[in-house]
Amino acid sequence: MCLALILLGGNLALWPGASAAEGDDLTGNDLHRWCQGENVPWCEDEIDEYGLWYGEDHCVPEAASFQQIVDVVKRYLVNRPERRHLDMWDLISDAVDQAWPCN
Repeated sequence: MCLALILLGGNLALWPGASAAEGDDLTGNDLHRWCQGENVPWCEDEIDEYGLWYGEDHCVPEAASFQQIVDVVKRYLVNRPERRHLDMWDLISDAVDQAWPCN
């Protein structure tokens, strides 16, 4: 496994499976690999890092648990393998928006 050092919000982090050159270009394939058991804490950390669950950009119900959000994203990645080459952040957003569309 390749580890890259990435500077996030002033904190140094190790990203499994990413090279320094691709650190900013993480895809759904990276997230899917982590979510499938290679590194579940990284999967959950990336979903948590996205952090727009209760903001203006998304309509996740306040009663929804973080685990529900993780499950929605994981299911989205499993059910749409043809999209996993796309940007990880865009796919997280798409998964959340499809599960909880704004009216």
